[in-house]
Amino acid sequence: LVAAPLTHLEAGDVDYDGKKINLVGAVKLSHQFGAITCDKAVLLLPENEGEAKTLSPQRILLYGNVYVQLKDGSTITSEEADIHCPT
Repeated sequence: LVAAPLTHLEAGDVDYDGKKINLVGAVKLSHQFGAITCDKAVLLLPENEGEAKTLSPQRILLYGNVYVQLKDGSTITSEEADIHCPT
């Protein structure tokens, strides 16, 4: 399965090292399943460089005040979340 790309990425501080993207401060992400906000996120990108360029992370690690608004209208809140994108 191929993970869907992110359509929006926003944070107070962004650090990209080619393998992962660290986002800190008022993080906002838009993904195929909905909108995500949290204090900190780490996007682990696939090793295939072509997929990484489309911002299709393998995993999304979320920390602090995690709020997920799913497209069906339901919500998920927690302090931490680990999203395995291909599944």
